[in-house]
Amino acid sequence: MAGSADKAAGRLKTMDYPNYAAEMDAIRKEGITVEILQRIIRRHQGCAQHMKSLYGRYRTETEDVPIFNRIPSSRTRRQLIRMAAWKFTKLRAKSITG
Repeated sequence: MAGSADKAAGRLKTMDYPNYAAEMDAIRKEGITVEILQRIIRRHQGCAQHMKSLYGRYRTETEDVPIFNRIPSSRTRRQLIRMAAWKFTKLRAKSITG
């Protein structure tokens, strides 16, 4: 999908800031109007959402950091359980022996 925001791919070229040259020309000619401001805000919404997502990652908010929402494969879960059991056994043996 061209232009889709794949989080794993990072920032896509199509996600660059919009070119506001037409809006700036209109402001110079007509002054600032409600319609021009609404158009600028509407065109900037994608960038604003992307920046909020980046700020959420910076602040390590759960919903904005992809690894926090990742569901491990069953193989990974088995490995984690095995590793936890091994560590528990090792710690228990250490506490018994001294």
